Amino acid sequence: MCGRIVFPGSEVIVDRLGLIYSGPDIPNSLNQPPGSFVPIITNEKPKELQYSYWSIIPPYSTTGKPEFATFNA
Repeated sequence: MCGRIVFPGSEVIVDRLGLIYSGPDIPNSLNQPPGSFVPIITNEKPKELQYSYWSIIPPYSTTGKPEFATFNA
């Protein structure tokens, strides 16, 4: 299962790191794949928990599709 992450729910992240989060409660995930929303903390808003789309397609892609096979297991 390559390219997957684990993270606690938004309530746990906010409590442990003392962050601000105004969105819906996101439950923990034990096997989150690319193509889903994952928690992030940015330099622009270091005190705020945000969720961002985790993609295997780079933002500079002109086709919006992988240029090579992404299956590596």
